[in-house]
Amino acid sequence: MIDRITGRALDPRSPRYLDQAIADVIGTPIGTRPYLRAYGSEVPFLVDQPMSRLTVQRLFAATASALMRWLPIVRLTRVMFERLGPGQARLRIFGRRNDLPNSPAFETAFPLTLTAA
Repeated sequence: MIDRITGRALDPRSPRYLDQAIADVIGTPIGTRPYLRAYGSEVPFLVDQPMSRLTVQRLFAATASALMRWLPIVRLTRVMFERLGPGQARLRIFGRRNDLPNSPAFETAFPLTLTAA
């Protein structure tokens, strides 16, 4: 994987690699990647919905199912939704890599721009 900021190759064992891989899976709307239409998650579609408890639960489910399917090196332990202010929120994702021996737990955040009230 190439670092989207520097353009250099990322070490697959690095935390930056994992952060970028998670953001890519969650942030890609299903049906938008040519030749791999099933890739991505439902998260981009859910941010257009009113942020009720049901929508937040759907965000959790969409995050978990996308990462289980497209990033099997990750074992999720927790997903949290946090409102940051008007129209802003984030998903905090906690887990552990299962492809590296003695892998420490990780935490990453995925920002959300909410477009519905």
